[in-house]
Amino acid sequence: PATLSIAATDASKNEGNSGLTPFTFTVTRGGDTSGITLVDYAVTGTGNNPATAGDFENAQFPSAQIEFVEGELTKTITINIAGDTTIENNENFRVTLSNASGNASIVNSIADGTIIDDDRLPTIPRVIIPRQVEGGQVVPGDGTTTAILFQALSNTVVTVTPVDTADVNETILIFD
Repeated sequence: PATLSIAATDASKNEGNSGLTPFTFTVTRGGDTSGITLVDYAVTGTGNNPATAGDFENAQFPSAQIEFVEGELTKTITINIAGDTTIENNENFRVTLSNASGNASIVNSIADGTIIDDDRLPTIPRVIIPRQVEGGQVVPGDGTTTAILFQALSNTVVTVTPVDTADVNETILIFD
């Protein structure tokens, strides 16, 4: 008899701000591939932050039937995610195979996808005006734009030193 299995192919990516973003899954048929095999799939939200119908094309959870013709080994399922500009957590969804025709058996019926939220809150720049610059000024490495304002009274050397696991991959501008 035929066997069927599903796996995520390209199913963890940014949702985008508009339009549709395709997430793909591969259904593989093994064993006896001499006849036609049908199998249904359905998408549902899953996990702590489940996707809702509104996250998908036409605001509906996708579902359909796949048909393998004689000798065919793989089919690709494309699930289109609707882009938005809503700030939210990453969301998870599951594609589940069911109702295989004939003597076909489903050996792996589920594959998960993750919709990565790519919308961010606007950051408010941080301004630090130290009373004394001598001895250093610690700036949190949290991705917030930070300005340190001070007046140099003579020739001044400014040194940027990463602390702990931080690194200096940010743009540093010094104005005179």
